[in-house]
Amino acid sequence: DWCDYWTSGKTMGGLVDWISVSSDTNPVARYVYNTESVWMSSDLSEGSDNLELCVQGEETYYIVTESGNSANAQSDGIHLKVEMSGAEGTTKTGFLDNDGWNDFEAGKHDVFVIYNLPDIGKVKCITLTAQGDDMWSFFFVTVHSTTLYNTARYFYNADQVNLSSDETEGVSKLKICRN
Repeated sequence: DWCDYWTSGKTMGGLVDWISVSSDTNPVARYVYNTESVWMSSDLSEGSDNLELCVQGEETYYIVTESGNSANAQSDGIHLKVEMSGAEGTTKTGFLDNDGWNDFEAGKHDVFVIYNLPDIGKVKCITLTAQGDDMWSFFFVTVHSTTLYNTARYFYNADQVNLSSDETEGVSKLKICRN
């Protein structure tokens, strides 16, 4: 497995979400994700001074979200992560974010491509985790991978639960399962 090791310097600090690495000899990018949202800091009261991020597998997953239609359905700061569970195991994404794009707008769908995760087989459950306090409401999330037998799986927000790390706006974690 390929891993990347980070050590904070005297003044370095922040949150690394994911890293993509390629080279002249290995031109295909490899992706690693900070699935636990570990903050880097030389001040250990603020975070960790080292971080190891490893490639989890070779599978590519497509996660599609469909935001609600109401005016307050959209979110600029939901900071959403997804944990997926299947017959072959469990995996986590980094933050769902398309760089340079305003994701999670009301009435819109967004597609997130997540590379280098393990093949967990048919996805049976997803757990959505909001680390931001800007409420988001949604109709459904679909997940599918590049594996031929893994067709798109729809996970509906049947109870119309809002997501937010602010408990006055919704729940920070929502698990949705299907057969």
